Amino acid sequence: MKKEKKIFVEKKHTIDQIFDEIKKSNAERIILNVSRDSVLHDDMDLFQDIRKLGNEEKKEIIIESIDDHILEMASLIKLKAVNPVFRVREQAVSDILPNPKRTRQFPKIEPQVVAEEVIEEKNEEALPVPKKRGRKKIEKEIPIQISVGEKEEIVPKEEINKEEEKTEAFVFTPPKKKKEKFSFGKKYFLAWGFLVVVCLIGIWFVVFELPTAHITLFLKKVATDFTETVDITTAATNYSINTPGKIILPGELLRATQNIQMTFKANGKEEVKEKARGILTVYNSYGSSPQIFIATTRFESPNGKIFRTEKQITIPGARIQSGKITPSKIDIEIVADEAGDAYNIEPSSGWKIPGLKGTPKYNGFYGENTKKITGGVSGQHLSATDEDKKIAEDTVTAALKESLQAQMIVLLSEKFKTPEEGTVFQVTKKEFQYPENDPENFVLYMEAEMKKFAFDEETLKQALLEKMKKSISGDVPMKAESFDLSYSSFLPMFENEKMTVTVSGNIIFISDIDINKLKTELRGKTRSDMQKIIYSLPGLENAQTSLEPKWVFWLGSVPDRENKIYITAE
Repeated sequence: MKKEKKIFVEKKHTIDQIFDEIKKSNAERIILNVSRDSVLHDDMDLFQDIRKLGNEEKKEIIIESIDDHILEMASLIKLKAVNPVFRVREQAVSDILPNPKRTRQFPKIEPQVVAEEVIEEKNEEALPVPKKRGRKKIEKEIPIQISVGEKEEIVPKEEINKEEEKTEAFVFTPPKKKKEKFSFGKKYFLAWGFLVVVCLIGIWFVVFELPTAHITLFLKKVATDFTETVDITTAATNYSINTPGKIILPGELLRATQNIQMTFKANGKEEVKEKARGILTVYNSYGSSPQIFIATTRFESPNGKIFRTEKQITIPGARIQSGKITPSKIDIEIVADEAGDAYNIEPSSGWKIPGLKGTPKYNGFYGENTKKITGGVSGQHLSATDEDKKIAEDTVTAALKESLQAQMIVLLSEKFKTPEEGTVFQVTKKEFQYPENDPENFVLYMEAEMKKFAFDEETLKQALLEKMKKSISGDVPMKAESFDLSYSSFLPMFENEKMTVTVSGNIIFISDIDINKLKTELRGKTRSDMQKIIYSLPGLENAQTSLEPKWVFWLGSVPDRENKIYITAE
């Protein structure tokens, strides 16, 4: 009794699932119905692994498919291959060979659902197969009936063996092509043709590609040393070399200002007496004439505190239209008459000028402080020691310099040269403050300005080149081969927006010859014409010429292509 099982191998099934289905089946004969798009379609080594697995499991493996390619590969692996439609084995293709070195491990995986059907074998005659050249007719073939589920049938071994013996596979052997004899004449003709082509290529290469012209020009050189005074000024718009011993060069004076306020810890104590200061707005509603008040003019606050001006002030006249007076006003700086925090006045109005009391002007001139007047201190307070002030000044100064340098970087162009000697940093205001609401700390307020001279170094070189060329005798066009330049003795005059600097160095001039133009003139010229053109060049001291390769004895002219002409100037 032989139990059979049919397993349908489709595109979704992996090779491991196929192996697992074969291993877990208890049937002695396994029929694999392989679809065209299955994993077995293009891999002969997988058929070899299936045959090996069948031998290990002692199961007969039969491949069933309507795809000729699959049946051919199975036949080459010596697996039984059957077309379920025609019930015949397919022909083997002799040029498809398996890879004998490949081995495969069969991992255990969880079984997947694989479509299967049970078939039973019956002794029926196969459908007749039409005769074909190179094939033998199969007398009888085992038909397979497909049914759902699994079914066993006892078949005598003798009958099975008898049916298997009657099944034969057709093997198609293509007819061998008759080799065409190659005549000696054809060989002789091809050899000579090849030799002629090689000779022509060689001649073309020697005539057109190999020849080159090599020319070395030894040009006239003149070295000049210079020491010049350069006036860099914002008043100039272009350079000038007309002044003997001096060059006028346009420059820029860059300016940047910055203020910083920082708070520091006060570590000392001292008797402090500071007068309050603030801004007072003074109104004139008396008349249309301006009113002048001398320095130290008194102003009285609503609470009776006296403040004074530190300089003379002029209050503009009121504007009168249609008999109606529109008061004029001016902001002035006032300082308390005495030290003390009693003079720290909150914003208030109704300020008077005691000097005008008893006159009509007393009510015509008045004032108000829109901001609090502060700074009045009297008594022993925490204060900054000299060391505290020095640390604060150094810190704020460094911060100002860094900030101003950043501003300068923004203002500067890449072409500008800015010597360190042409830069000045100046603190324009410094003020120590003691906040009333923070008696343990003090505030340092500083303002600073940075000025920097800048000029275009390429413009300076251009001016020096023009001036030095005039000192070279002759009409030979020259150009600078090397240029050494150094600076000394910077003298900035920031008030006049001018800086003087001494420049010195060395320029080596060489004859200016247009190499590209020379190549164009030399194209295709004879050896003698080439030498005439070269030795007529202005500023030429000597030259070396050669046409390469020298063993090409008939080469007597310059190549007609510029990329074959090599010119160097020394």
